Amino acid sequence: MTMGAEIVRDLADFLSQDSLTVDDVARHVGPVIHDPGEYMSAELHPVISGLATARLARLPNTDVPYLLELGFDEESRPTVGSLKTMFGDYRHVLTDRERPREIQFEVPGTGRGWHTVLIVNTPADNRVLEEAPVIKIALRRDAI
Repeated sequence: MTMGAEIVRDLADFLSQDSLTVDDVARHVGPVIHDPGEYMSAELHPVISGLATARLARLPNTDVPYLLELGFDEESRPTVGSLKTMFGDYRHVLTDRERPREIQFEVPGTGRGWHTVLIVNTPADNRVLEEAPVIKIALRRDAI
């Protein structure tokens, strides 16, 4: 299991909590260093070892976190296979041939009102998907 997959598991569980605020996420992931306003994602300074970048979007007109985008250090980047081992099967999302592949994992929630969907982008080339490194991961909070 890669360190990146462990980070994603922790954050998926964390984001599925009920009554979560932007401040809660900032305390867990890292402080807000730039917040252009409610319709744009706030940039966080990640304090979690292995994360290089983090951006957080909120639901409009609220302080409710909606989408956490993660960038990993090169050595911490998970593969699709490590995420599949942790989260089970995924589904493909149609994208253009030239664009990175996108797959999604549904993660059952620990709270009563939310679950997390992992949106994973991998290179568009023809390598074996399970061995493909993750380019970007976004964790989306969906109401149940």
